[in-house]
Amino acid sequence: MRKWDEELWPLNDVKEWLSSALSANANVEGPVCIYGNKTWGCIAKFLINDEPVVFKGCKQLLFAERINIEKLLSEYCPEYVPQLLAYKTFSDKQTWTLNRYIHGSRVDRTKRFGDILQMVRTLASIQANVAALPISLTESLPRTALEKITPMLDHMTKRISEQYMGMWLAKDSEILQKSGVPENILEQIEVFRPSIVQWTEELIEGEWPISIDHLDFTLHNAIVHDDKQVTIIDWEQAIMSLPFFSLDNLLGNNLEFDDAPMEFQQYDWKLPLTPVQKAICSEYINALPWQSISQRIRAFELAMCLAPIKTAYESEMFFNVVRGSKNINAGQTAWCFSRALKYWRAMTT
Repeated sequence: MRKWDEELWPLNDVKEWLSSALSANANVEGPVCIYGNKTWGCIAKFLINDEPVVFKGCKQLLFAERINIEKLLSEYCPEYVPQLLAYKTFSDKQTWTLNRYIHGSRVDRTKRFGDILQMVRTLASIQANVAALPISLTESLPRTALEKITPMLDHMTKRISEQYMGMWLAKDSEILQKSGVPENILEQIEVFRPSIVQWTEELIEGEWPISIDHLDFTLHNAIVHDDKQVTIIDWEQAIMSLPFFSLDNLLGNNLEFDDAPMEFQQYDWKLPLTPVQKAICSEYINALPWQSISQRIRAFELAMCLAPIKTAYESEMFFNVVRGSKNINAGQTAWCFSRALKYWRAMTT
C-alpha cells in the first residue's frame, strides 16, 4: 500500500477531522487503502465506526470549486454519484471531502460491454438532471462557453508552432509516427479553421443546454454495482459546458469488448468510429431528452469535432498548474489533434 504523506497533511489532523465529521468522537481506523498520493492531494479509504468512507484532500486551487460541484451532484443526482457526507474548506482554498464508499468494480476491470452502455446512460441522466436545474444553482460553477473554442484553437496552434512541433520532430519524429499527426498539421488546421468556426456557430445557434461536463469521463471513473447500476466518480475537474464534450476522452481510448454483440441498434454516423464506439454514442444519444434524435446526432458530431481542441487546451492548463511545465503535454496534444483531424476530414467530405 502507498504510504501516507505526512508533509501533505499530518495523519492525526485528518483522523481528528474524520472523528468529528459525522458524529462526535467516532472511531477512525486507517487509512486502510491509499488510492492516490500526489504532491497536491490524496485519496484514501478509512473506516469510521467500521464503515468504509473515502477521504479526498486537495491543495490545488484549480479544484477549489470541487466541493460546490459535489454538493450539487450529491443533492440532485444522488443515485448516480458518491454521496457527499462531509466537507471542509480552508482559508487558502484547500479542501477536504468525505464520501460514502462505493462497493463494486471499475468498468475498466469488468470489461463488460453492458457496463459501458450503462455508464453512458448514467452520464446522460446526470447531465439531463443538471441541465434542468435553475441557472441560479449552477451560474457560480466554472464553465467553458462555446465561444471560447476558437481562441483555444488559436492558442494551441501557436503552441504547436512555437513548442510542440520541435518536440514532435525529435527522435526521428517518434511522437508524430505514434500519433499519426502529419508534419503539415499547421497547414491542415488553417484549412479546417473556417469549418471549425462554422460548426461552433451552428452549435451556439442550436441553443443546446449547458450542463455538467466530466473532463475525465473514462472507464476507470465509473463503478458498476452488483445490480448493474453505475456510479460516476472523480468530479473535481468537472465544469459547466456543452454536455456532449464529456465523451471525447472516452472515445479516444481503445474500446473493445469480447462480449459486444456483432450487431446492435445504432445510427449512421459520419464520424470515423468503430462499431463499438458507434453503439456507445447511439446509447448516449438515445438517453438524452433534448430536441430530436437527428438533431442530437448532428450536434454530437459537431461537438466531437471541437472537443479535442478543448481537451488539448484544458489538459495543457492542467499540466501547467499541477506540474509547472509547458512541455509536459506534447504527447497528449498530438493525440488530441490526431483525433481531431480524423473527425474534421470525415465531416467535410
